[in-house]
Amino acid sequence: MVERFNSVDPDAQLGPQLRAFTKAAARILTASQEQVAEDTRDYFRDLAQREGVKRPPRTPLASDNAGRTIDGRALEEALRTIPAKVLLALKSGRKVPEALAYGRFAVARMAQTEIMDTARIELDHQMVESPDCRGWRWRSRGTCGACLALDDGSAREPGETMEAHPFCECVQDPMFRSDRLVRPTGHDKLYQLDDEEQTRLLGFVGATLLRQGKISPADLVVTQTHETWRPVVTMAAAATLLDRAGVSEEEIRAEAGARA
Repeated sequence: MVERFNSVDPDAQLGPQLRAFTKAAARILTASQEQVAEDTRDYFRDLAQREGVKRPPRTPLASDNAGRTIDGRALEEALRTIPAKVLLALKSGRKVPEALAYGRFAVARMAQTEIMDTARIELDHQMVESPDCRGWRWRSRGTCGACLALDDGSAREPGETMEAHPFCECVQDPMFRSDRLVRPTGHDKLYQLDDEEQTRLLGFVGATLLRQGKISPADLVVTQTHETWRPVVTMAAAATLLDRAGVSEEEIRAEAGARA
């Protein structure tokens, strides 16, 4: 999709090109969703066998996501926001290459988010339909403090929504009745980081409060709500973390300095 967007000629009339891109991108993304759904089903069945499930059934795919966003909009409708972003940037005085860069970022975000959403929808469908699956764990990639905090090893019910943020690469980790595979949690990973890595990931305030025991990993998470999109989790701001800990930044800096 990004390659298709890159074919837009900045020296030619943008309107017709962006409309053509919207139609082509909808077809590309729909085909990708269909393939991802198939791959996700195969992944679930393979994982079930590795966990000791004998001959897991080939459950029919979920039928309500290809060609649509997670909130039910047609992809072509959702993709029309990208030309709108480009044109808004132009009206705001941006030059054509810069306006197209805004659109390119939006294309990349939508492509990754919709593909990941399709995989999560299909995986959830497979879990709900499987009598051998007893739930799922949040499994993080280790690149986001909020996601590491949610990766706490606890069991979530099939059907429970994964409120992932844009560009999130976390996955639902299915839990089976045998549950042979044991993996480190995000909390394990978080506490194994050295001070410099913790600070890079959580910021000075978050990392220092966590090391001082003034907050728990759960305090790192906030949920943002949107009028036109689903709720998403994200890292709590430094001010929120200080408020939750009941201290000032000056106090934690002083304590950190005394411990050094």
